[in-house]
Amino acid sequence: MDSFACPTLRFSPQPLKMEEVAAQCDLAVGDGTHGMVLQMLNAGKPMLLGRTHIENTLNARKVMEAGAGLAWPPLTPENPKDPGEALTQLLEEPRWSEAAAAVGARLRGRKPFASPEQGADAIDGLIATSDRRFRLSPPLS
Repeated sequence: MDSFACPTLRFSPQPLKMEEVAAQCDLAVGDGTHGMVLQMLNAGKPMLLGRTHIENTLNARKVMEAGAGLAWPPLTPENPKDPGEALTQLLEEPRWSEAAAAVGARLRGRKPFASPEQGADAIDGLIATSDRRFRLSPPLS
């Protein structure tokens, strides 16, 4: 990996403090895990997200819907086929950073639930008012 490193691209064999990475980077290229995506969105950074598992694909789709990044391999025909093209687009077109910053501002404005019960009540309320029918699975024995 060291052969690919340069002043604007770094690799680390050790875990990094993502808050510091997010504060210093212009763009994130990552695996699209929930934690990574939230850290970058909270910092208002656009992303190019890999998709190797369902979690990564679902997160990448939501990031794309928010206009805050792209997925590779591509998820839509509009998504550049070449990862280099995707990186160039994310770095050079301000709309990606602007969208990521807007999502970050919304995330930072949210207040956490005061208790797990309050969170459960909020979920129950969403289910009760949803136009979808939810089916709860029976408990595993």
